[in-house]
Amino acid sequence: MTPSIETLLADQPTNEKVDAWMSGRKFPLVEQTAATFVWRGEAEGVKLRHFIYGLETAQPLARVPDTDLWWLTTEVPPRSRIEYKLEVIRSHGSEWVQDPLNPHRARDPFGANSVLHKVQPGVHRRPACLWRRAGAGSGLRHAAAARASAGY
Repeated sequence: MTPSIETLLADQPTNEKVDAWMSGRKFPLVEQTAATFVWRGEAEGVKLRHFIYGLETAQPLARVPDTDLWWLTTEVPPRSRIEYKLEVIRSHGSEWVQDPLNPHRARDPFGANSVLHKVQPGVHRRPACLWRRAGAGSGLRHAAAARASAGY
């Protein structure tokens, strides 16, 4: 478990305490080597559905007793990129949904998935091909000027 979810669980949570705990946080919550996925809402079950070769494709989230919060903490390697959806199970069936708490999406011919990018502090660097030399202009600006001078 990540330290912040441990703190919430140890505090006899209520929906009001969950509101306070979630306030100001970004989800999935990435702390140290783990990520905590959450779902807020009434359901009979919630599963994390991800697309990672070699791992279980469905992992169940646990419900915080007496609240509508569901959570799952899992280890995530540095510099990972994970596409996922949440499967929300209700009495009338189940539905795969994008994570409403995560604005990051990846799109493909079948729709869109939520995306978790885990950046290792101090390791993520701007690729050298994106560095700009002193005095160099924007490539897009120069390309537009070249097209204009060529009569396009």
